[in-house]
Amino acid sequence: MVWPMMLKYSYVVDTWAEDQRYNPSQSLRFAFESQQVEFLFNETHQVSGMAVYVPNVELPRRGGKLYLPLSSFPEETAKAFEVASFFVNLLHYQTGKGALIKWPNGPQDYIPETREEAEFREKLLIANFNIPLAWSIAKGAHDLSQATLQRYSRVRDALNIYTDALRLADPISKFRELYRVLERFFPYEGRRFDTTASQYLAHSLPNFTRRRIKILRRLRNKCSHAKAEVITSGDWKGLNQVRAALEDLQKIARVLLENPPTTKAIGSRRWKVLGWVWTHIHHWADAKRLRKI
Repeated sequence: MVWPMMLKYSYVVDTWAEDQRYNPSQSLRFAFESQQVEFLFNETHQVSGMAVYVPNVELPRRGGKLYLPLSSFPEETAKAFEVASFFVNLLHYQTGKGALIKWPNGPQDYIPETREEAEFREKLLIANFNIPLAWSIAKGAHDLSQATLQRYSRVRDALNIYTDALRLADPISKFRELYRVLERFFPYEGRRFDTTASQYLAHSLPNFTRRRIKILRRLRNKCSHAKAEVITSGDWKGLNQVRAALEDLQKIARVLLENPPTTKAIGSRRWKVLGWVWTHIHHWADAKRLRKI
C-alpha cells in the first residue's frame, strides 16, 4: 500500500533579515514552486531558521508502518536544499548577510497528506500568500514578494555564484567567482565573449567596451591558470590589479542579475548593431584621450 506524505527539512539560518510586519509572528509559511517554505523568527523577530516541505511523496508501508529510512529520498533532499539555498542567497543579496549554518542529510519528519489537512492548509496558504514579508536592515527595507521570487528564481544559478563570491575574503578567489557570473550569461570564449558581453552592456554600462571586457577576461585567466603570467597571493602588482578590477566585475554582475540577458536578445540584429555602434564610439573616445596624453 502507498501513502502520500509530506517531507519536512529544517535549516538553521544566519542573516540580518527580520520581520518588519505590523504584527510579526513566530513563523510564516507560504508556497514556492511545488514546495512550501516556512521562516522561523526569534524573540527579536530576526530570521533564525527555515523549513522546506516537499509534498506528495509516496511512501510504501508494511503492516501500517513506514519501512523506508529517512535517508531514502536523495532527490527530495537535494530539491529542498536547492530551495533553502536560493532563499538564503537572496537574503544575502538583499541584506548583506545570509548563510545556512546547519542542514540535514535527509528529511526530519513525515507529515500525513489527508484530504482534510490539504484543504485546510490550502486556505492558510492563500491567506499567507498575499502578505508581504519585509526584511529590514540599516540601509533600507527589502521584500520577498512573489514577483521578486519569480524574478530571481530565473537566475538562481547566477545568484548562488554571486553570493558565494561575496562571502569570500581572498580577492583572487572572489574575482574568479564573480567572473563565473558573466560566464553563466555569456557562455562563450575569447573574442566572442568580449563582443557579446560588451554589446549587451552597451546601454546600462557603456564604458565597458570590448577592450575593457577583454582586459577582465585576461586578468581572470591569470588568476585561474598557473602559466607564465599567473597571479598568486604573493604577487603585489597582480593583487592590486585584481583588487582594482573587483568593483567593475561586481558592478557588471549586479546589472546582469537585475536585467538578465536572453538568448534571443543577445543574438538579435538590433543588439549587434547597437552594440557595434556603442563599442566603436568608446574606442574612438579612448583613442582620442590617448592622443592627448
